[in-house]
Amino acid sequence: MKDEIQELLSVLPLNAVVDFGDDRVYLNVHGTGAELGVHLTDGTSHQEMQAVLQNGFLSALEFDAGVAYMPDGTGLALTRWLPEVRSWSAAYTALEALLNQLDAWREWLAPPKPAPASRLDDRYEKKMRSLLLGGRQ
Repeated sequence: MKDEIQELLSVLPLNAVVDFGDDRVYLNVHGTGAELGVHLTDGTSHQEMQAVLQNGFLSALEFDAGVAYMPDGTGLALTRWLPEVRSWSAAYTALEALLNQLDAWREWLAPPKPAPASRLDDRYEKKMRSLLLGGRQ
């Protein structure tokens, strides 16, 4: 499997945002290394920005990755600096780690699920219905 992925990576252009499976990635090569990035989110809603700010520092400490705007301006990216990297094949391990990290980020950015109603709420609802219906159910 690694060989197949390495072969796919070998044909990806540098310094451009490209589709890679279900994700959009880029490798911008500079003089002393490269910035690797993977698309995190399209929008920058208040809720998303709050989640990014709350989790960005933890992510940087835990995974050596940060958050930045996508080079093409289409949203936010999870990014990592790779010293001395000049090709996609040299970035393979870091790309794999960023793609795995996306799962945690997608959970953090997902809208909160509503809490299930408690039995106490059910009891109050039944009592209120009874009062509103004049004791009839």
